[in-house]
Amino acid sequence: MREGFQRALVAPLALAIGLAAAGAAAAQTHPRPTRAAAPAMPAPVAAPSESAPAPISGAITLADLGMSEGLQFGELEGRRDVFVPVPQTGGVAFTAFVLIFDDVSAHDARRSLQIAVDGEVMAALPLDGHGKGRSVRMPLPPLAARDGFIKLTFIYSGAATEDRCVDGRSVGDSLLIRPESAIAFALPATAPLEVAGTLALMPRDVIVALPQRVISTSEMATALTAARSLAAGGRRVRFEQRTDALASLDSQNEMHRWSRGLVLVGPSADFSAIQKSETTFGGPASAGGIAATRIAGVPALLLTAADDGRAARLLGSPELSATRSMPATVVGAIGGLRLNSDMVHFDQLGLAPRPVEFTDRADISINIDTRKLPAGRRLARLLLDVLVAPDGGAGRAVVSVFVNNQLLGSAAAEGASAQLDLAIPDGLAGTNAALRVLIQRHNAAGECRYAPQAYPAQILGSSALVFERRDGAQDFADLGSLWTDGLEIWLPTDAAARPLSYMPLLSTIVSALSPTSAPITVKFAAADTAPHPDRPFIAVGNIPPLGAAPPVRFDRGRVAISGQNGRTLLDIGGFHAGAVAQLISAENRPGLWIRSLAGDGSLPQPRTLRLERGDVALIDDIGSSLALSTRRDSLLTIAYPEHVSWLTIAARYRPWIMGTLWIFGSALFLFGLTRMYRRGDKTGPG
Repeated sequence: MREGFQRALVAPLALAIGLAAAGAAAAQTHPRPTRAAAPAMPAPVAAPSESAPAPISGAITLADLGMSEGLQFGELEGRRDVFVPVPQTGGVAFTAFVLIFDDVSAHDARRSLQIAVDGEVMAALPLDGHGKGRSVRMPLPPLAARDGFIKLTFIYSGAATEDRCVDGRSVGDSLLIRPESAIAFALPATAPLEVAGTLALMPRDVIVALPQRVISTSEMATALTAARSLAAGGRRVRFEQRTDALASLDSQNEMHRWSRGLVLVGPSADFSAIQKSETTFGGPASAGGIAATRIAGVPALLLTAADDGRAARLLGSPELSATRSMPATVVGAIGGLRLNSDMVHFDQLGLAPRPVEFTDRADISINIDTRKLPAGRRLARLLLDVLVAPDGGAGRAVVSVFVNNQLLGSAAAEGASAQLDLAIPDGLAGTNAALRVLIQRHNAAGECRYAPQAYPAQILGSSALVFERRDGAQDFADLGSLWTDGLEIWLPTDAAARPLSYMPLLSTIVSALSPTSAPITVKFAAADTAPHPDRPFIAVGNIPPLGAAPPVRFDRGRVAISGQNGRTLLDIGGFHAGAVAQLISAENRPGLWIRSLAGDGSLPQPRTLRLERGDVALIDDIGSSLALSTRRDSLLTIAYPEHVSWLTIAARYRPWIMGTLWIFGSALFLFGLTRMYRRGDKTGPG
């Protein structure tokens, strides 16, 4: 009796356990999307035992990898591969992938998204097209990095009907994987650190900390170079100098989360209040050093200053991979890529994209960073070699080329290839030339006689950029290639005591205009002394550099910007904050002169700043409020209402002067006629 009762009890229990296990497996295979209430962050790590401290948890988002706009899919198909850098040592464990996406569709269709890690499909999500801000958290098995990376693959597919000939564009679908999507990791608290791995795992928001004392020129150059390198990697930088402001990092350690990165600039002894142990470097004192350390239990980087900021330049250099498995290193000279000054192929710049498959339309985009062009050159021509596989029919593919949304030309492919030689108008490229190649071909499978067949197309690495010499700078964007070999930054002497009043704006400018390989040198000049740069420069102060003729003069009283009718549109003299940036040349050296409008000489601190066209810009805490060209613009002019000169008087009283001259000229003419008449009357026959 008892045995029968036990069997009767065990059978339902086993069935319940089996159903629960099956449900858990199904849930793991098809995770259910939920609404995203906050950006993706890993779950807090459980409290550790007394014998082992808790690991630090963090997340690498798509924005951290440079995909600030996320990943966009449409027309019922698409595939994207994302490579996540992984440290070689330290025991980093990737625990989960948090997917946040927007899914919309105008019409019903069977659509799905597959997510694979290192080629293994981890999940297949059904999409209904009726939601935004959905999130899915997928646990990850133990992963092993291949060549220092983990590969994430997103495969988007769908079908509207059983008929394969239906045009996918008719569905009106769109799938956006948001940039907040992240892969979560856990880093053991006692794991050894390495330089390259610490930077790869560092969060998007980073603090660059300076010693709480008077700053040297080499430390300021190193901090600016580090901010530029971090910004090039998609990170947002903030400067701090007070040690007590860094105490907030203790809360990160209490929560066992790594939510803000930290880069220290200066000797290790200056940060002894927050650093557990002093970091030492070998090698000469003049060389810059870089080390991975811990501040309040959170990984951080320590940079020792050199005159040209070489240690900070390593953060934005491909040579950083040489520091894998190194906790600290001394940085010698960093050699940049020397390009041919006349023509460079896509293969040399790493611009050749992977082949794409298309049925009737292919859209290939490439971003060309013109700041990396050879020194003193501008992009003049574009030579494109496009290979398009024939479809077996009589139709030929048409290749159209756009740069910064302007059509430059198009050509029909002859056979399987198309060559285009296109001129780039001066001023079109700016600091970034967004190249878009559109390939179109009539689909031979019309009227559903055959199933649509995709064919490959590719921009070949033999495509090239052709340069020509640039004589001076006409726009702000022209400074990028002129600063390739380095730039000097001249600051007032008080900048050493209060660097945070100058560095945010300078960091934004050098990040926007200069290449990451350009050395930065900082020099100080007295407030009443004109800077005398020896190379391309940025000068901050009330006095322009020696030999410069700025478009806007501040020694003529109040400055105003007027329209064609002479009416004042903007009175710069009425501003008590902000700055004016001008493109100038000092003894044939191109540069930027920045004059503060604030009483204490401090500069504005905009989060973003875009300087492209023009040679005069008014900058405030939001960005560039006005930019104009004194060389080309005829709608706006610079005026000095308080400056009195003969030209000013002539312009102000022109109608009266012209009337007076007309009356005086008329009187002289009449007087001459009268004298001629009287003379003729005296010498007449009578």
